[in-house]
Amino acid sequence: MNNKGFMLILAMVALVMMAIFLPALVRLIENETKWAMKQKQASTAFHMSEQGLDRGMWKLQESDSVWSDASTGAAIAGYNFDVIYYSTGSEQKEGEYTVKFSSHSSGG
Repeated sequence: MNNKGFMLILAMVALVMMAIFLPALVRLIENETKWAMKQKQASTAFHMSEQGLDRGMWKLQESDSVWSDASTGAAIAGYNFDVIYYSTGSEQKEGEYTVKFSSHSSGG
């Protein structure tokens, strides 16, 4: 009889421990999922900005006239927030971005 009482107490302690730790574990997993999604969004935004920078640099190096037009502040078609570009390098469109050239008084 003594052995049965010990097993009952042990089972009850195990259930109480699960009741305490299981919700904490579920919350931890939910938070980890949120953090992973935020990290993916931040990474995607970073890659979109790099693609925009690369596209802009490519356009500026296309010809001397594009460079001189951009340095004077003239609007360049496709690079004045007037065209939406989509992500490259993946089968899915991860995001979109636009490019605008601007100049300032420091020159170059």
